[in-house]
Amino acid sequence: MYLIQDIMTEIWKPISKSYKEAYEKASRLEAEEIFQQLKHIEMSIVEYPAPYPKMNLLATTGCYHAIKDGNHSGCSMCNDSISRMSDAFATVNALRHKDVNLYAKFVRSSFENKRGIVGEQMGTEVVTGCDCLSDMEFPEEVYKELFGKNGVFQVRPFRYSFEIRADSITKEKLDMMLGYLGKGRTYIEIGVEVVNQWIRNNWINKNVTDVQIEAAINLIQEAGCKVNANVLIGVPGLTEEQSIDLFLESIERLLQLNVNRITFHPLNRKAYTLHNFIYEKLRDNQRLAEIGIAHGEHTGLPWMFTIIEAMARAFEMAPHLKKSFGVGQFNIFRGSDVLVYNNDRECQCNSQLFETIDRTMKSLDITELMEIRETMKKDKCYEEYIKLIEKQKKAGDIRNTVGIVGEEIIKALWPNCWEKKLDIFKTELMDL
Repeated sequence: MYLIQDIMTEIWKPISKSYKEAYEKASRLEAEEIFQQLKHIEMSIVEYPAPYPKMNLLATTGCYHAIKDGNHSGCSMCNDSISRMSDAFATVNALRHKDVNLYAKFVRSSFENKRGIVGEQMGTEVVTGCDCLSDMEFPEEVYKELFGKNGVFQVRPFRYSFEIRADSITKEKLDMMLGYLGKGRTYIEIGVEVVNQWIRNNWINKNVTDVQIEAAINLIQEAGCKVNANVLIGVPGLTEEQSIDLFLESIERLLQLNVNRITFHPLNRKAYTLHNFIYEKLRDNQRLAEIGIAHGEHTGLPWMFTIIEAMARAFEMAPHLKKSFGVGQFNIFRGSDVLVYNNDRECQCNSQLFETIDRTMKSLDITELMEIRETMKKDKCYEEYIKLIEKQKKAGDIRNTVGIVGEEIIKALWPNCWEKKLDIFKTELMDL
């Protein structure tokens, strides 16, 4: 276990406390009583901009990477444990532990309560939770309820898409899954985030190795499915240029691994994430301000200019990428998330750049994006961006930057006993 696990556990403590209380309360009930409490819950549907399909976000136990023994401590850039079903997660988990068949019926009811039985052929159905091959979240009983002979799709859609952690993928599980879905026309999304294993595990807290990612890609393609790899633009606590460099390294490596599609995910600021903690507790930190990591209201977010620049460099590096890319969660989760923006949140440049990315995704023509990359340099916000880039050069390389930011986070979380934690972190940092 890396120190980032302890860091995220501390950040999530308020949620963990209420979760444990709710779980203990539900556990005192019989399985049927819990099911009756939950059976009216509807899944969520996430609306992507046309022509992209909607996402059926099933009500499930939640992410088992994030919830261990009642403690929340997932990926440092993610807050799925509260953004999907929050208070109900604990009760659903109690049901799953008591009766897997009733749990599967509950997952199905969350779909039917929202959409009923689907009797016509659809284009692409994105049907997901947090990890669609997790033994706890998606046991075979769930597949039988959703996709079996009397499942929720009377007519199979043209294509399915599922989100799955790379370390959950085995040949046996894929065979089970495809036994219900049928061969072919299935996309499987895996969260790679970055190809730098240290950053992915010691900083992002993904806990997935390079070996597991490569093995998962091979297994998915051998099973006749296509792989969509999710990659971050913007890593919590790093400089704009460092984030771009990690992004490009990731794109290059994933293309070498022959993934079928890559989805870029600009970093959004969300509650109970590492970058939100930096924003809430360290945005006025003098040491971080001197290296451009803390900068007032913008702390914990990349700039829109960075998103455009990262994408433009990726298309220059790999022109064929324009045929097989997407951009996720940069314009849809407008609720509690704070989306990327430039120096001034109200500046027109933000909406112009959002709209350009939208049009680029729809047309797969990168001409406008490459052009606006140049014209954006004339915007009044761009001068401030260049000033920030220059200031961030003081942060040094990635190891130095992570060392500084990590130390300030540790001191903020454990003000009375930070020295031992810092020693652990410095030892880990030697491997970066």
